[in-house]
Amino acid sequence: MIRPEEAFLLPQDIEPTPSLSTVALSHQTITRVVNMRWTTSLTLVVLMLGCSSKTPNSTPAPASNPTNSSTSTPTNKSSETASPADSQTAGQTAPAAQATASPESDVVVKTVAEISKSMRTTLGEQYPTQTIEVTGPVDSVGYSLKDITGLALKHGPGTFDIAGFPLQEAEAWARISPGQTVTVRAKYNKDSLDGFLWKIYKAGPNPSPILTTTQLGEDFKKDLTAAHNKYTGRSFYLTGKVASAETNDLKLTKVKLDTGSLPSPLLVVEPHFVDLAPITAGQTLNALCIYNRAKLSPPLNSDETLIDIDNVELITIKFPVDGVTYAKELSPAK
Repeated sequence: MIRPEEAFLLPQDIEPTPSLSTVALSHQTITRVVNMRWTTSLTLVVLMLGCSSKTPNSTPAPASNPTNSSTSTPTNKSSETASPADSQTAGQTAPAAQATASPESDVVVKTVAEISKSMRTTLGEQYPTQTIEVTGPVDSVGYSLKDITGLALKHGPGTFDIAGFPLQEAEAWARISPGQTVTVRAKYNKDSLDGFLWKIYKAGPNPSPILTTTQLGEDFKKDLTAAHNKYTGRSFYLTGKVASAETNDLKLTKVKLDTGSLPSPLLVVEPHFVDLAPITAGQTLNALCIYNRAKLSPPLNSDETLIDIDNVELITIKFPVDGVTYAKELSPAK
């Protein structure tokens, strides 16, 4: 999984490291990413602005009518069109999408692969007034700039088979998560850094369950090996009370959640390009997490262990989000 940041970098110039995400939208921001974030903080920057100068395919496929979901924001429902999820798999070439536009909707359907291969300015010049629609599975989602969420959609099995979509929405990860199929729409805006600021048009069920710190702690206490196998690589929402929080000089915050005598989650919250409110003991914390640790941290004392989780996106808005269907259990192992 790649972080949702991208720039004018080729995939071979970046060394990937699995992580949740943050987004950078300009060359100036790239420098801040290198200095402040992990190596993977650059990865998603590769696709938001486009990885090549190829002109997007101008013969896209007819679209079908969308159906509303709990997270959709449709307009002109009677006439707009929606695309099916990108079906490109390894060894296959996705068929060219046919551009279709009715007088009412004026929606042009593109695949994630087409967006990945196109320069956004070229796409904008080709469709200066139409609405571009793209559907695909979420690779990663996380912080970008204020009120902007970085989103990466996949179009194949490879590490760099993704495209970036800056969302005009704060903390969109509270309602969408990795593995979820979403449809986004945008119109070209030459004054924006990327050329497009996308909005979620509709989304399928959220595949990440909401877990309490007690549930997580009990699993790790009961069977450490089974818990590692169960949680490694999975995304989930975690909610619980803060036991303690410490921030170092680099603004890296370690948040220990209260589980009593059970193993305690230790969330490693990376610095962002926005100022986060201080985290204090006793407050309720919600976060989208991915567990990728190979082992438990050394015990703080004979009765306590820590469950390190360093892929974390804090949620400060109302959670759970109204109208969103969250999974009841963790997704199966890949």
